[in-house]
Amino acid sequence: MARNIRSAAELQAQTHELSTLRTALPRISEHGDPLHLALDAQLQVLRTKLTEQDIYRIFTDDYVLEAAMTARRWLNDEDEPSPAETWLDEYGEDAEDFDIGSN
Repeated sequence: MARNIRSAAELQAQTHELSTLRTALPRISEHGDPLHLALDAQLQVLRTKLTEQDIYRIFTDDYVLEAAMTARRWLNDEDEPSPAETWLDEYGEDAEDFDIGSN
């Protein structure tokens, strides 16, 4: 089983950042991607520390599944960009609207 290397403070900061992004982003993207479901999946992974097996069992939408896996990878790898960073990379032109820090 993969080891979670993130501290409680890192997890709290990341869940705060994702929650902030959730209020700022539309529910569905211009391309029809379920943004809020993807953010909810990431929050669930971080709060409950779902395993990869759990993630593949629970999430069936490819976009949501990949978002959940991004959160899982961040939990286990100090070099992995945080879930919030991946959202900011994708929606960078709107980043100034997000009053969050980066982990």
